Amino acid sequence: MENSESISMKIKLVQKGGFLPIRKEAVTEVDWTKEEGENFLSQVAIDEQKNSSRIRDGIDHTIKINNKEVTIDLEKAAGKYAKIFEALKKNLKIVKT
Repeated sequence: MENSESISMKIKLVQKGGFLPIRKEAVTEVDWTKEEGENFLSQVAIDEQKNSSRIRDGIDHTIKINNKEVTIDLEKAAGKYAKIFEALKKNLKIVKT
């Protein structure tokens, strides 16, 4: 069995915080290999040792893909990943908690 086979994956962007504690979510599907999913997460994940600069405005972003959830920096997305983030940010909807 090959590891390079593309599979359909759901990516969920969650935005929490701000002046009012609001939670927003957006979901999209991509056809990526498992390696692409891992590369995506490693590119956008916040380095936890440098996370003091991440909460400037009190808004926290996380991505969930392949049953892994990481805190992310929206500014780190480049190339095809940037397009996915733009679509997710556009589709963020308030979720009642």
